Amino acid sequence: MYGYETKAINKMVDSSSKTKHSKMTPEERTDVIFKRMDKNSDDKLSLEEFTDGVKEDRSIVQFLQGDP
Repeated sequence: MYGYETKAINKMVDSSSKTKHSKMTPEERTDVIFKRMDKNSDDKLSLEEFTDGVKEDRSIVQFLQGDP
């Protein structure tokens, strides 16, 4: 069901424990982010959905850049 993008999201949220969802497991946080980005609810992230999601949520950019 999940592809490369979700694995990348999971890895970045796993590396940060200072989030508002810090009591959630990395998998739970990944699901929250994935569902927020999956605008058409098809359980897939298109490149457009991923890039729009990153643009809308600056914290994802920080995760991708490795910023705490």
